Amino acid sequence: ILLVEDNVHNQILATTYLERKGAVIDVADNGQIGIEKLQKNTFDIILMDLQMPIMDGFTATQKIRETLNSNIPIIGCSAHSLVGEKEKCLDVGMKDYVAKPYTENELVNTVLKYRPDQKQQKRKSEVILSDIVFDDFESLLNDLRNKEGDDFVKKVTGHFVERTPKDISEIETAIKDGDMHLLGQKAHLIIGSLGLFDFEKGLKLSKDIEYYAKKGDSQKAIQLGNELISYLNKIMETMI
Repeated sequence: ILLVEDNVHNQILATTYLERKGAVIDVADNGQIGIEKLQKNTFDIILMDLQMPIMDGFTATQKIRETLNSNIPIIGCSAHSLVGEKEKCLDVGMKDYVAKPYTENELVNTVLKYRPDQKQQKRKSEVILSDIVFDDFESLLNDLRNKEGDDFVKKVTGHFVERTPKDISEIETAIKDGDMHLLGQKAHLIIGSLGLFDFEKGLKLSKDIEYYAKKGDSQKAIQLGNELISYLNKIMETMI
């Protein structure tokens, strides 16, 4: 990964988060240096800060797309939460955007969407398990155990393990029947449980399912519903 970032603190933070997952990081202090490194080396992904001296992230991205004619995935990063900033990133050719300050999960999950082995083709509504980014369940459960105590965690995980197979079955039924009302309803109920455990990825997944189900976008809701089934099964493997 090429990290184009002028702030040393942010360089250390992003490098630490990504190296924990096995990434190899090369750092450039501004867009111009980033382009020079890209001309001399091969990278899989670029993390691009937007506001930098000498050459900002928008200009660097335009040059990478137009001058270097490169389609390498570029993820924009910014501490500014300006309206339309994500859209501007996409307009200049970036693939995605993550706002600072980001959590480790937010950064890693965004990057993992563009790792090379994720580019395989898949049929609509078919989910390949390796494409799903899971939370670090054991670590989050340990955090909850330290905060609320072992007895509390045993009770809530016990309830989760007892109830979840029924939830999975009902989600499968909703998907099979194309029942958006039931699918949205189940997603809404699961949001509470996943929020208790601070399972960030699953929480977002469930909220997205509820949103698309209410919107009537059955194709997207069903695709995410299949992901949620795999996600819940993975939790069960961890808890049992």
